[in-house]
Amino acid sequence: MNLKWPTGLSCDKCDCHDYYLVKRKNVKNGYLLICKKCGHQHSLLANTIFQDSNLSLLKILIGLYVFFNSNNGVNGNQLANYVDANVKTARKFSKKCRILMAESNNSKILQSSFYEIDILEIGGHHKGKRGKDSENKQPTLLILSTLEDNNYPQYVKLHTLPNYKGEPIEEYLKEKCLFDPTIVINCDRDKAFFCLNKLAQLENSVVDYTKENHKLK
Repeated sequence: MNLKWPTGLSCDKCDCHDYYLVKRKNVKNGYLLICKKCGHQHSLLANTIFQDSNLSLLKILIGLYVFFNSNNGVNGNQLANYVDANVKTARKFSKKCRILMAESNNSKILQSSFYEIDILEIGGHHKGKRGKDSENKQPTLLILSTLEDNNYPQYVKLHTLPNYKGEPIEEYLKEKCLFDPTIVINCDRDKAFFCLNKLAQLENSVVDYTKENHKLK
């Protein structure tokens, strides 16, 4: 309750702060908060992404812990066992967790001393042209932020690009990353990155994955 209403419950209808805490068997989390003034009912899960979930509050908390703390990820069958639910319910829960991750990462402003950036080409195998001339590939900007050079990344951002030009890359980086002249951006020699020397120091070091202490290990 303190997480949802840190300053205390305020009724959605009348702004009253006094309520009755009532235990109900037909309520997923077991309790309702009923306003003493107007009788409006409040639930802990109301107006959240889990308000229509078939899981109880306890199972939702267990599922959140398992989903976000599994080093190798967790599939629907495994999650179903943890929360004692069917696979369909567990998969719906996983989808909502991924939505939460996307929303959280999208609003996060990166503040780092070092960035690794590159352009990925996302798409299956198709006949015809390859590389930047391919009509079947979606250019996607990859950003890794680290506190120190050659350290494991703290955050990762992916952003689809309309083209391979520098302007949309610079625009997105200005919006989602903080820069100053002391910050280092490591990238390849793609001309789309040349405009970024106005934001930070550009480096073009190659990552040798055969070395024991290579970048991103």
